[in-house]
Amino acid sequence: MVTHSHGRQASERLGIPLFRIGIPVFDRLGAGQQVTVGYRGTRDLIFDVGNLLMANMHEPTPGTWIPQDRNAQRLVTLEVPQ
Repeated sequence: MVTHSHGRQASERLGIPLFRIGIPVFDRLGAGQQVTVGYRGTRDLIFDVGNLLMANMHEPTPGTWIPQDRNAQRLVTLEVPQ
């Protein structure tokens, strides 16, 4: 979700990451000094959003792998011994 600081509650309810931008951003230091225009600002904005997405990625584990057959007609689930 891309919004200002008041979007925090909605982001928490929906369970999605929040990228704070705009006015007001009152819960982050240096937010008023961020540049988001021009080449350097756009580059930094892309890096910040990319880092936010990478920080919220779910790493696959053997229990979450779902291999598919060649024709993708059926799913096979893996059972992991506990």
